[in-house]
Parts: sequence; structure tokens; C-alpha cells
Amino acid sequence: MSIAYLYVNDELAQYFWTGLFNESSDGSSLGAGWGSRVFHLLLLDGGDWANGRCRIVSDISEDYEQTIRESYTDISVEAQLALIRHDGADSFREKVRESTGVFCSFCDYANILQVQEVHRLLDDEYGPGKWQKKLAKFQETTTNIWSERVCRALERSLELHLGS
Repeated sequence: MSIAYLYVNDELAQYFWTGLFNESSDGSSLGAGWGSRVFHLLLLDGGDWANGRCRIVSDISEDYEQTIRESYTDISVEAQLALIRHDGADSFREKVRESTGVFCSFCDYANILQVQEVHRLLDDEYGPGKWQKKLAKFQETTTNIWSERVCRALERSLELHLGS
């Protein structure tokens, strides 16, 4: 079992996994990849985590088990959505094609959260109605736990602001 890492803001009691968009959250994701990019943008002026007390925590730390997992909000969905808004959905086209996990998360963003830019990307990439069939076929054999996270994000209706 490998150690996974998360970015934590103690003042806001929020965290997200370092590996976003189906990337690994192990040590290789620290300072690299989508999670690192979101972390950086959140810390810039205008970002929701600017001037906050932030840190990186492993999922085997005592603090994670006793405090973060129980009391903090996992904003991984909101972190991905913020980056999609910031960079544009089209910049993730290749990742959607390559990764079933990313494809499914984008389908959830289109279906559950009604993110029109993501919906247009999926229609363009797979054809109107065809990506829904691909998703249904995948869901016949797999439980998509990401959908549960997306539904919780919908209930929270939290929109992260990235700095520039």
C-alpha cells in the first residue's frame, strides 16, 4: 500500500488529494500534475487559499486519521471544476480520451452538475447521446464512487476561486 498525500487548508478545514483527474496521489504528484497546479493557483492573490495556513499531509499521519478525515471537507471535485473553469474544458480533451476515470468524472460534471462546457466537450468528442451510452456500458460492470462525491459537491454548492 502506497502513501497518498493531500493539500490541506487548516483555516477553512478543506483538503483535496494531490492527484487530481485520476493521477496518483503518491509522492510523485507532489509539486507536479493537476493537483499541484490547483494548489499553486489557490495560493495566488485572489485565490481562496491565499494567505491561509496550508500544508501537505499524508494519509497515514495521525492528524489525517484523527482530524482531517473526520472534520475537514474533501473539495477534490471543486478543485477539478475550478481548474476546468480556469483552463477551459477543451484543455482536458486528451485526458478524457485516455482515462476512463476522467471520462466518468466529466460525465458526472455534465449530468449531475450541468457544466455546459464539459457537456459540449463530450458531445464534440463522442457525439451527442453516444457518451451517455459509453458511460452506461461502463457502469454496468463498475461502481462509480466519484458520482457520490459529485453529489456531495452539488449539495455544498462551493465554488473555488483560483488566483492569477
